[in-house]
Amino acid sequence: MKASIVILSEESGQQNPIPISNTERTTLGRSRNCTIPIRNNKYLTHEHCVLFCKQDKFFIADLSRANCTFLNNERIIEAPLEHCAIIKIGNSVIRFMVEGLPQSPVAKPHDVSAHGKPRLL
Repeated sequence: MKASIVILSEESGQQNPIPISNTERTTLGRSRNCTIPIRNNKYLTHEHCVLFCKQDKFFIADLSRANCTFLNNERIIEAPLEHCAIIKIGNSVIRFMVEGLPQSPVAKPHDVSAHGKPRLL
């Protein structure tokens, strides 16, 4: 299974899909040593969360003791990822997508509420 993420928040300026490995752990955080560094988010820890694939299913795990990781507006420690799930870490909003599945309309940064859920227009 192939997957990617899109960082939707304005702070990052990133809108292109970023591939996620299904064989290696993908870390997100402020550290330049992270697989996907998000440098301009002061609410992230150095290694904030990790995405990984286990038995052909993607998961997210929170690595931060100080700040939280939210999945579809729910605080998580570890949880399975579904297509088009919304991840919120610090003030960054991220959409998880599985390759080959139909995409829902891509939310723009201003279409995402403060809680990380897409706003209905």
